[in-house]
Amino acid sequence: MYIKQLIYENVGPIENVNITANFTSEGNPKPILLVGENGSGKSTMLSNIVDSFYEIASIEYSDA
Repeated sequence: MYIKQLIYENVGPIENVNITANFTSEGNPKPILLVGENGSGKSTMLSNIVDSFYEIASIEYSDA
């Protein structure tokens, strides 16, 4: 599973972010780098992504 797009509005210190992932010609995702000052919301965004994967897993799998 790959994330194709992230849209964040008013989440913690993040006012508005729209990230669209790029893929190679083989369909593999290119890396995305999150860069910003301390307190800008990088860890908040990553934590929310991980939490969403746990929620998806709990719906699909009984032992997640």
